[in-house]
Amino acid sequence: MNMESLTFFVIFYLINIISASPPIVPNSHCDIYKTIVPVDAPNFRYTTYFMELEQCQGADSSPITTNRVCKPTKVKNMNITVFHGTGMKIVSVPKHEACSFDCKDDASICNKFQTWDEDTCSCTCPSTQPVCDNNKEWRRHDCNCVCSQGQRSRCLRLSKEIDSNTCECIPTGRSHDELCSGSLAIEYVVIIMVIELVVLVAIVLVLYRKFVYKSNGEKPETVRLKRVSETEEVSAKDVV
Repeated sequence: MNMESLTFFVIFYLINIISASPPIVPNSHCDIYKTIVPVDAPNFRYTTYFMELEQCQGADSSPITTNRVCKPTKVKNMNITVFHGTGMKIVSVPKHEACSFDCKDDASICNKFQTWDEDTCSCTCPSTQPVCDNNKEWRRHDCNCVCSQGQRSRCLRLSKEIDSNTCECIPTGRSHDELCSGSLAIEYVVIIMVIELVVLVAIVLVLYRKFVYKSNGEKPETVRLKRVSETEEVSAKDVV
């Protein structure tokens, strides 16, 4: 086999391999793509269940990381008409107009000891150990001050649970927030009961006065003037 025949054979062989292989698909970068999205998930109250809408999708980093996502930076609410029962209805759907491949979370997920790292999209722990409050100790793994083992043992001896926020020993099955909210609830109930009692007493007095006046056949103003007159007569007699 001469060189020309060998070259032809190699080229033919490579073409057969390439044509028989699945196509090479490039990465879809973070951008706006027409996507099939639900109109009213999860309720699906409208007969127009799904529609084609511009949405942010894709990824830019390589390799892709789970702490970055393609998310919209500019959204426009677009009004559409859908079928609703036997009629029509206008609803609003979000149309993405600009995208960015950014961190999925932000500094709000960090605790008071951590700092947010925009490059890694994660919270970083300080290199120096901070000072914790009473009954708490520093735990590097959690990057946080947690209830000390001594305080946990104390609550266990008292047959109580430990509140993870205050590290106080509390009755089993009740957290510190629940205890506080329960006390406030009792105070509100007492206040409402006192107000209802005052209103009830006022209503009873009004009804009683009306009943007395109706039984005597006199108007309230007449009875009041009569009482004033009797009081003045008694005072005059005392003077004499």
